[in-house]
Amino acid sequence: MILARVFVYGNAQAYALTELKVDQVFAHGAAEDPATRAMLESSIKLGRFFSSNEVVEGIEIKADYELAAALGCDEIQGYFIAKPMPPDEFVKWLSEYEKINHRH
Repeated sequence: MILARVFVYGNAQAYALTELKVDQVFAHGAAEDPATRAMLESSIKLGRFFSSNEVVEGIEIKADYELAAALGCDEIQGYFIAKPMPPDEFVKWLSEYEKINHRH
């Protein structure tokens, strides 16, 4: 929706795009399907053009995760990372995730 609004009104410079969320439709199976990969790659490049944070949603398998990471995506969401969880479980999960991935 944000992208449509930017281009419909013409002047992309007038809008501050801080985050570009890439729907799972453009990510699911991208490692195997050339057309889906092209959409994912183009979306990430568009986000970089606007100096935004790119977030890819719906990553469910390792191959798609590795592709999104290799393309330089800033954030990756999906069942491959973790399933939705209550806040108290998230705090524990995040602590463990950061230990495993050496992040502080």
